Amino acid sequence: MNQHCGAAAVQPHCNRGETAVKGGPVPYAIRCGDVMPGCAAEFHADEESDLLDHIVRHAAEAHADVELTPAIRSAVQEAIRTVG
Repeated sequence: MNQHCGAAAVQPHCNRGETAVKGGPVPYAIRCGDVMPGCAAEFHADEESDLLDHIVRHAAEAHADVELTPAIRSAVQEAIRTVG
C-alpha cells in the first residue's frame, strides 16, 4: 500500500464521486484501489482521454515508486468503467 493514498492525499484533480457535468453522471470513471489496493483516489471524466490524463498525473504523484508494467497498464484499462 502506498502511503500517499488516502483522503488527506487527494489531489485537486482527484474527483471523489462528484460529477463534472451538472445534473448527470460522467461517462468514464476509475477507482485507483481497483488497481492499487489501499488507494482511495477516484476519478471521473467526460472523455476517456481526460480520464487517462488524471490517472497518469495521479500515478506520477502518488505511486512514483511503482513501475508501470504492461500488466498494470492492462489492469488500468480493465478498471475503467462507463457510468450513466
